[in-house]
Amino acid sequence: MSLKTISPLVVVDPMRERSSLKIQMIEDDTSMDENDFYQSLHRHSILHRLVLSRPLPRYLTLDTWYRIDLEVVNELGLPLKGERNASCCMVLTCQVYLVDTERGGLVRAPKSLELSFRPLQVDAWDNSSLLATTDLPGFHHSGQGGIEIKVSMNNQQDPGCMMQYTTKAKYLIRIAPVSDQYQTVEALPLTLGPMEFKSYHHHHHHHQQENDRLSFMNTNTTLMTTTNAIDWNMGGDSSNILRSDTTYRLYGLGSLLPFGSGSILENDALMDRYFIIREVWKLGTPGKIWDSALVLSDMFSKKIMQERTCFDGKHIIDLSAGTGCIGLLLGLLLRRLKQQHSCKLTLTDLPEALDLIRENHRYNLGNTPDPHIQIEKLCWGNTRDAKQLMKHGGEPDIILASDVLYDPNCFGKLVETLKTLCIPGKTVIYLGYKRRGLKRDEENLFFDLAKANFQISTVNGNSLTHQHMEPVGWEKKYGFIKRNQSMMDGRGWLGPAGSHSDIFGDARQEGKVIIYRLVKKKFA
Repeated sequence: MSLKTISPLVVVDPMRERSSLKIQMIEDDTSMDENDFYQSLHRHSILHRLVLSRPLPRYLTLDTWYRIDLEVVNELGLPLKGERNASCCMVLTCQVYLVDTERGGLVRAPKSLELSFRPLQVDAWDNSSLLATTDLPGFHHSGQGGIEIKVSMNNQQDPGCMMQYTTKAKYLIRIAPVSDQYQTVEALPLTLGPMEFKSYHHHHHHHQQENDRLSFMNTNTTLMTTTNAIDWNMGGDSSNILRSDTTYRLYGLGSLLPFGSGSILENDALMDRYFIIREVWKLGTPGKIWDSALVLSDMFSKKIMQERTCFDGKHIIDLSAGTGCIGLLLGLLLRRLKQQHSCKLTLTDLPEALDLIRENHRYNLGNTPDPHIQIEKLCWGNTRDAKQLMKHGGEPDIILASDVLYDPNCFGKLVETLKTLCIPGKTVIYLGYKRRGLKRDEENLFFDLAKANFQISTVNGNSLTHQHMEPVGWEKKYGFIKRNQSMMDGRGWLGPAGSHSDIFGDARQEGKVIIYRLVKKKFA
């Protein structure tokens, strides 16, 4: 295929008034074959995603093997092509988690359940080259692969420590890359569910099995039957099938322990506790966790671990929060470390996008209202929305904005909203941006508009970057926030070991997330 110059492609988002991520497909008059075209859309992809490539049953029969077919895609949901596809290698591991439907979040599944996994098995009818003989589950020189799992009851456990439920207990299964030298592609782990497990009786018919679901847990999980339990509504889908457009991502709070004081309190609060976010890709931009959100949420979580009271009495706004992963993760972490913390968190987006944030709020913080978290509508350029938000929550100390630069037509409204929300000498904006489809002049359009009213610098691990900058607001006491450039971005989202792969060095430099610090000028 030969392509000539075409106008920018704007992906229309049915859930938003503004357009979704803008992709500049072709930038010059040169012809481009199909492979070059796909490479242009992958050019800045560093962290990929694991997704389902075939549906999976939601109800699993114990002691039965299930095949999970997976695919590696980039941040935009595009499959690997060419060299990237041929070089894709990673081994997968698997864990099962219990949904804490009372307090929110996840805990490790009880020892009464055993999860076994193995490589995809070659069926007689399947001559796919993807199923090369191997002793390891995962991906082997292809962006398509998978794993097979089996959940069993541990017969070694005391039956008196197991409890049977019919509806309340639900589980999630997390599939993650093993960080080793074999891994060549970094990918965000996939969490599937919610699932229920049932027993198998040879004399039962299929419909009887569906009514005989069993969930096994230890005596510490009796809270699952309380009337205040969170409704995991399975994404509003009554289907018994898990599909690729609705997935979950998991952040292990225990990954933050090395950055704290090592106290017993921290260990008890975070060990084997997990933050969960539901993604709904068919919603477009607000339905995905974008790379900047992974970086900002991880970065500010570590700041809390280093100085637990650094946000006491502060008002943090998560601007255009999307799934809500930044604000909700900070809220969960603060709540677990200090029940009576005094930080206010406001998560904003367009009215149509707020339901997903509220849903993720329930999953992680329980049905009990959290007085420290507010979820509010805010349309860029709407001064009334911005002032109403400040009236309810107070003047913001920190504004977190992840991947909000994608449509140049909206830059003016975005800057106006930031001007309205920011207080000179007090408010600091941390804006995460990753180059995808914008041209240089389109990027410059935003920064030219912003620098008329804001001082702009970048956040990294070198304090000398800020030697000529004046600290404002909370920075006067806690200093400039730093970023550990030697550590993989979003480490907590990747698992305890992070990732070792680095085969796309050039792309890493061009495609990395940049965190900008913006402070409103006093005369603006």
